[in-house]
Amino acid sequence: MFNRFSLLVLMGVCAVIMTTRAQDSTPSPQEITIHVVQRGDTLYHIARQFNTTIDAIAALNGLSNPNSLFVGQRLLVPNAESTATITVLPQTSETIHVVQPSETLFRIALRYGSTVATLAEINSLADPTLIFVGQRLIIPATQATQSAPYPAPISNVLLKPSVFTEGATGSITLETQAAVTVSGEFLGKPLNIIANADGTRHASIVGVPLFTEPATYNAQFTIAQANQPPLRVSIPITVMSGNYAASNINITAEQQALLAPAVEEFELSTIAQLASRFTSERFFEGTLSLPAAAPMNAPFGTRRSYNGGALNRVHNGADFASPPNTPVFAAANGRVVMADLLNIRGNTVMLYHGQGIYTLYAHLNAINVTLGQEVTNGQVIGTSGATGRATGPHLHWEVWVNGVAVDPIPWTQQSFP
Repeated sequence: MFNRFSLLVLMGVCAVIMTTRAQDSTPSPQEITIHVVQRGDTLYHIARQFNTTIDAIAALNGLSNPNSLFVGQRLLVPNAESTATITVLPQTSETIHVVQPSETLFRIALRYGSTVATLAEINSLADPTLIFVGQRLIIPATQATQSAPYPAPISNVLLKPSVFTEGATGSITLETQAAVTVSGEFLGKPLNIIANADGTRHASIVGVPLFTEPATYNAQFTIAQANQPPLRVSIPITVMSGNYAASNINITAEQQALLAPAVEEFELSTIAQLASRFTSERFFEGTLSLPAAAPMNAPFGTRRSYNGGALNRVHNGADFASPPNTPVFAAANGRVVMADLLNIRGNTVMLYHGQGIYTLYAHLNAINVTLGQEVTNGQVIGTSGATGRATGPHLHWEVWVNGVAVDPIPWTQQSFP
């Protein structure tokens, strides 16, 4: 059976060959792909897909019987033509499947190599025949999807959660056998990498923008290691819809001017630019605290219309029904990076908590902190009000991750990465 030691030897041979060919050029990445066997796949079709041979795949994976493939199996495939990237799949304990038209639980179970009984139990389905389009089902990982050969120096790849959601936070972590330098990008933006002291754990916190289309996107990483060719890694990540609600807001005639796109765009771009600044240190541990002792009355991500107009706005935060002049609390230790009056958000405080994590508190009646001030978790930073484009007293709370506004509530329930 092909094992990690064999892969290490193979990569060492490839590195020697590439160095001999071009002493003065940048070494090329190793040319191996990891293919996950799908229903209906045969070794013949896989070999044709990658322009290689059945014997080459069988030899690389130690397959004594080339006909004994199973759904979810991961095969190392040598590429006849150069591919710049190795695709690796993360370790996951589960995945999410969104039910499509005409699907049954039996067909879904067959697709993932599971059983109807298993899916019914893990999803608390009293009647396995009653599933509906759009329903999200938890799919437990099979042994095949839990273990996979990773190319050296990678020892593990972790996603949290296993499926990302538009408007939400996720994290990608690469663990390596030795100290390396990692860079990467996802959804067209560079990733800020947080490395541990010995350079063997490399995490990035990802804010998935609202309106990201549900699909599978590749996170691209380059791993640089002393005296080794660079390794380019592609990690497929599924993004699903947030299924956010819609609502209409009625505002006064005096507030109509604040609906001008230029006003909104300027304010949003100012905040996004500020929230894009990154440092690797972190000022708090664990989760964020709630900023108000009040019920939430408007969730994040709601698509909005104003005065019955087009549904072309979105709610970038969570609202709390705080009476006028009630205390507003810092959600974690941090530093004040904004304490100002904005057109739409009114009196606003913005805190930086390290590692690209920001919280914003808007429509305040009073601001109790100053620019550059250090604050602690639970400290009163202002009082609630109705300044800016507000229809009544409340606290509007936002969380920004590396320049992207995300749902703040999950941050009060779990920590990232």
